[in-house]
Amino acid sequence: MNEYIAVPQLYDTLENLDYDGFGDIYESISEGKYIFKMEDISLLCKLFTYNFEDIHPHQIRQIVKMTFLTVNEYDIYSALIELIKGLKMIYDKSVVEEANNKLRFTYDDFIYEYISMFINSYKSPEIELFGKLISNDKSKEFKTKITELIDKSMEFGENDYRAKGEFLSKIIK
Repeated sequence: MNEYIAVPQLYDTLENLDYDGFGDIYESISEGKYIFKMEDISLLCKLFTYNFEDIHPHQIRQIVKMTFLTVNEYDIYSALIELIKGLKMIYDKSVVEEANNKLRFTYDDFIYEYISMFINSYKSPEIELFGKLISNDKSKEFKTKITELIDKSMEFGENDYRAKGEFLSKIIK
């Protein structure tokens, strides 16, 4: 039986610049020793709305990976709803505040990481579901931002990635 770990523990490691503690949590999640609860998916995304003193690019990717490891633990439909809720938190913060000033990353950079990893990691049925769920969002601006970031990500993708990205973008539009 896996033990649950709480997102505030991860937050504390980022807030206190505890790189070893962060690494321990990431390793425990990666090895399946600990898991987050489904509702923590949106809270993992929300970590990117805080203005931490320092966060390294590998930590950003590791938070995104932990998010998707958590998505994979639960019913995909419900998990993707939580993921979209989290992406919307990041987007909403970006509307109020252009950039995360202490860091060299923008809020778009964080959403971009999620979108890129999603497209890389999932197949057509999940991509279709994700696209449909985003297309149901009431915010035209949010949907436009997501499709812009999908298009941006396809500049660097291989043929399979581009095909999945175009498929996702088409569903959202």
